[in-house]
Amino acid sequence: LKINNLTVREERKYNNQTGNNKLVGYLFEANALLKFPYDKDLITLFLNSILKLTNPPHFTLNFGLKNEEQHKNELLQKAYQDALNKAEVIAKSANKQVKEPLKVSFEPLNQPFSSLSSFDSRNILYSNETNINNFVNYLNPMDIELEETLYALFLAE
Repeated sequence: LKINNLTVREERKYNNQTGNNKLVGYLFEANALLKFPYDKDLITLFLNSILKLTNPPHFTLNFGLKNEEQHKNELLQKAYQDALNKAEVIAKSANKQVKEPLKVSFEPLNQPFSSLSSFDSRNILYSNETNINNFVNYLNPMDIELEETLYALFLAE
């Protein structure tokens, strides 16, 4: 759990009779980042617990990948292998063989590895446990797709 942007401010209410603002309390706001493995049961428990609060927080559920660097490296390896396979097909059609790569370059991955599926807490404000189960079944973080463009020049003889 990581908390940032904690703010505390007075909450006041205007009194028409006195013409003054009266202090009614304090408002606390914070952004929190909670990371946990994808688990439908855990998400359901979390959402049902939020439903029971008298003043539920606003939150958004987003999905990403664990070990992003490992996945980026695997993506680059796959892109290179794909480029080599295509170079071999082209070389074979010219009765040649690929000998070595002369140049390989790529643009760094600047895209986040995140799912298009997300969930905003305002969707459950007036829900019950049955609706929560339906919401959780709707979430599908299996749509994470990225492509890498790799430029490769191979020598064929």
